[in-house]
Amino acid sequence: MMKKIITIGEYLVDMMPYEQGFQPKPGGAPMNVAVAIHRLNGDVIPIAQVGDDIFGHMLKNTLVQEGMNVQYISLDETHQTSLAFVSLDAFGERQFMFYRDPSADQYVSLTQQTLKQIQYDIVHFGSVGLAEYPLKMSTDLLIEDAILHDKIISFDVNIRLMLVKDEQHHQATIHTYIKKSKLIKCSFEEIVYLHGEEQPLNDMVSTLFQINDQMVIVTNGAKGVHVFYKEDVFYQQAFQVEVIDTTGAGDAFMGAFLWSLSKEDQPFINTNWIPKALEVASYAGALTITKKGAMEALPKYQDILRFF
Repeated sequence: MMKKIITIGEYLVDMMPYEQGFQPKPGGAPMNVAVAIHRLNGDVIPIAQVGDDIFGHMLKNTLVQEGMNVQYISLDETHQTSLAFVSLDAFGERQFMFYRDPSADQYVSLTQQTLKQIQYDIVHFGSVGLAEYPLKMSTDLLIEDAILHDKIISFDVNIRLMLVKDEQHHQATIHTYIKKSKLIKCSFEEIVYLHGEEQPLNDMVSTLFQINDQMVIVTNGAKGVHVFYKEDVFYQQAFQVEVIDTTGAGDAFMGAFLWSLSKEDQPFINTNWIPKALEVASYAGALTITKKGAMEALPKYQDILRFF
């Protein structure tokens, strides 16, 4: 039976650069992951808040058009929808400038009563929400519930230092939430940042994580991706594609990997599924960077049928 996944965190508008100017596109890492899972026919419920404004209605309507569950996508009459202006260099690598303090997605309010209504097996979140209140409190409530009921906790480190007021405190917060998580995804650059200095990857991972109990994904762009778990190290080389825009590649990867994990009865006992999951997730990420935009570039189930 497929596991049900909850995502919680920022849902915002990416202002993408085009020849005729910036155009609004739906974005935000946790929501990109949710849409990626849904497009692969996974079972996912996103939790987020947007402004009761033209951008917020666009974001909610996007999920409705996808056929997703929007029961826990709330409209905030007080705060505006967050905006992220995206710039791309000659290699398709992106930089962000955010307009979001305060913004509606920071004010997600989750209650114990709401949690009792939701059946789930996996909770997925990122570090952006850990720097903002009350989103952090809602994330904490969900994580505490997941720990209490022995659910799988998935954490995408996804560091965005431009949103952080106290870098030292935020780094300590990330380490705290790493300890609470069963599945953790980091980029190679984030591993180096958290470790403090670059060393061989195996050494940094063994220092930062408890790999006897945690599954750790380390993405490294064109150099491929590793998964560390117990005594095993899995590797998948990157698919060679024309890079148009790297926005959303990590989210496409994470969504596809979580989708594969959600199909397994005991994913942390029998790990035979990991090599295929890595291949599919890497391919999903590769497909995403061949198009501009994050969410609209996420692949659908028919795009990955070649692997089954």
